[in-house]
Amino acid sequence: IMPSTPYYTVQVKETKRLLTEIVGNIRYEDDIEKDDLVEFKIEKGTIELLDSKDLNVGNHIIFSYGIVDEINSGARVCVIKDVEASYEDTLTITIKCRDEGFYTKKGTSNKIHKKKTASQIVKSIAQIHGMKCVADDTTNVYESYPQGNKNYYQFCMELAKNECGDDDQG
Repeated sequence: IMPSTPYYTVQVKETKRLLTEIVGNIRYEDDIEKDDLVEFKIEKGTIELLDSKDLNVGNHIIFSYGIVDEINSGARVCVIKDVEASYEDTLTITIKCRDEGFYTKKGTSNKIHKKKTASQIVKSIAQIHGMKCVADDTTNVYESYPQGNKNYYQFCMELAKNECGDDDQG
């Protein structure tokens, strides 16, 4: 039996800079109800990296992780919310991020969607937030579907549940 080898990749989307070789630790908290939080720790950072445009708050980091030849998380995107520097024996840089979808959990709307399918509504919400929508096309046209001051995430979950019923496959 061959041992499984874990791996990860880390890249700044805006500058295309690969950070994989210098990131020593990733901490990922996956939470469907709250923001997903991700921390990337660079143990032997440099002042040049700290001062670069790579680590600007608001930049996106694309990362994936898994076990070689077995399992892969697929590309995930998060947004830098904070960068902390600690000076002890070496410069340690901690990049704190949250999932790209956190915007959808903060904003609410009272919009009434008219004569649209669920997939059309979800695609329009994704476009508002500059996100790519990956959804199967739906066919049921809603004459009028109010968002009812729900946040975008809750509203999209409601739409999915309406389309798929209680089977949690929405």
